[in-house]
Amino acid sequence: MRRSKPPSPRLLPQKGRMPNLQRFLETSGTDMKPMASRFAGNDVPHTGPAWTSIYTGLRAEQHGVTEDGWTEGQISLTPHFENTVFSQLMNDGLSVGSLTMPITYPAQVENGRSWMLSGYPSSGLTDRLLSPTKKQPALPDDYSTLQAKALLSEEGPKPPEQWVESERRKVNDVLPSLTTGVEDVLFYGTQITDTMGHRARYRPFRLNGALTLACERVNGLLGTAIQPPRVGSIAWTNEMRTAYETLDWILGTLIEDYDPVDVLLVSDHGFQMIGADHEFLGVSASTSGIERPESILEVKRVILDRFGINNSQESVAVDRPKDELNEEESENVMGQLEALGYR
Repeated sequence: MRRSKPPSPRLLPQKGRMPNLQRFLETSGTDMKPMASRFAGNDVPHTGPAWTSIYTGLRAEQHGVTEDGWTEGQISLTPHFENTVFSQLMNDGLSVGSLTMPITYPAQVENGRSWMLSGYPSSGLTDRLLSPTKKQPALPDDYSTLQAKALLSEEGPKPPEQWVESERRKVNDVLPSLTTGVEDVLFYGTQITDTMGHRARYRPFRLNGALTLACERVNGLLGTAIQPPRVGSIAWTNEMRTAYETLDWILGTLIEDYDPVDVLLVSDHGFQMIGADHEFLGVSASTSGIERPESILEVKRVILDRFGINNSQESVAVDRPKDELNEEESENVMGQLEALGYR
């Protein structure tokens, strides 16, 4: 069954619309709070180190991925796969489906009931994009154009409507073509909020745009590296609201179509309101049947615990007191949602 389209980019009212997330959070026992990535030993909360820590439960100095993650071919899943949550779930005999989770190239599975479709940044790498390869004919002929890597360019992200259309096609067309209906665990990864988060701009937009353009021209003529002054305050764009509402559409559609017993939502990082760059504090949410992780180092463990699987690797202590995520930090995360109009 195909679902209606997610929201199209447009001039949105100040108040955001996330009805599916609201219903999800109103479910008895469901919890959403900030989740930290700074305890994983990373200097910066970037894609490669953070997601490798999420999958393996290891700190950056243990798994060895300390930077990058956004350039094709820089990071391979292969040397880490044995320690990942995917591998341990499959080895325990569970059927696992994984669609476009970050840093999952080359795709690999360990039992005949599982499948994996690689996520960002693997658009140009097609030889091991999908495992098992016998499922390859199920993918649309233009699938490479739907991947996050294909929607990025040196000039910046492609227009928001292309990202929205990509998510719509992945949910409505790609996922149903790969699912078997007997998956014990289903992973779905999206990069739309990350990408659109970098589009946060300083208000007033036109003045800051003029200052940026002036600095770019001076730098081009003189070979300098002048940074434009920032006027006013950071502001989320309408595109960012569209990204969040698209995420809400994805959540609602997946819950309606696949009727999961439990749901776990995690982010590898958050965003700073000043600087429009990555922040160590993101969010996590879970239903009552699975523990909500407070650190990216705990994600693998709580998933394995949910299925009664013993984590065979040496445990990694999360070096923080329970109250480390203090009220001020929590309010900062909720303040970002308020700035987007969702509070």
